[in-house]
Amino acid sequence: MANINYDNRTIQVVDEWYTQPGLKDKIAEMLASGDYKITKYGQAIEELDREMEGAEDVSCVLPAKTIMGLTRLVSKSSRSTGDYIREALKIYLRSRKF
Repeated sequence: MANINYDNRTIQVVDEWYTQPGLKDKIAEMLASGDYKITKYGQAIEELDREMEGAEDVSCVLPAKTIMGLTRLVSKSSRSTGDYIREALKIYLRSRKF
């Protein structure tokens, strides 16, 4: 699985971040220059589309102490607030039996 930034709806391919339209432009550019090694870019479009299909923006209200802790955590890392919230929700939901 590639690195996906859900907040920006981008995917990392060969150390560069691309949106879906950006990937299409990259493929067109490569083909126009005679470079036919486009497989990883095509796969990235498919993976990004698959991951973002049905994705929704969700908002919630958090207590001030939680926001302060989250803000400190984000300031000391390269991850976004959304990354930490998604991870926390995944961990919580995996711990429950539905």
